[in-house]
Amino acid sequence: MSADSKPPDSIPPSTDERRKAARNVVCVPARVSPREGVDKLSLIEDISLTGARLLTRCEPEMGENLRLSLYLSGTNEAPTIVMARVVRLLPFDGAETLWRRRVAVVFEHPLHGCEQEIHSLAEEEAR
Repeated sequence: MSADSKPPDSIPPSTDERRKAARNVVCVPARVSPREGVDKLSLIEDISLTGARLLTRCEPEMGENLRLSLYLSGTNEAPTIVMARVVRLLPFDGAETLWRRRVAVVFEHPLHGCEQEIHSLAEEEAR
């Protein structure tokens, strides 16, 4: 791969929608409630205090507001509920899988108070 090329699954940059906090690679379940109101299972690929990238079966539109339930402390704990806006959409190019899209979102409010959970998840994923 040349120095100018990007990995095939990278999200193209958008001038005003880039995350302002460090990204942490994680593998965490989430539920997405799109406009139709039916929760869909999703998987967080990476997360920061200001946004996330998810694999999901729902097909939101650019700019759409979503309600996310983030299971940052494990699936047996109450989720962190946040509102987020869709800032990038990519089809999921994986072989036969249940995921349809990669969706990048920016949170309505930063996840202050969740720093330790995010850091712990990223450390666990790095092992």
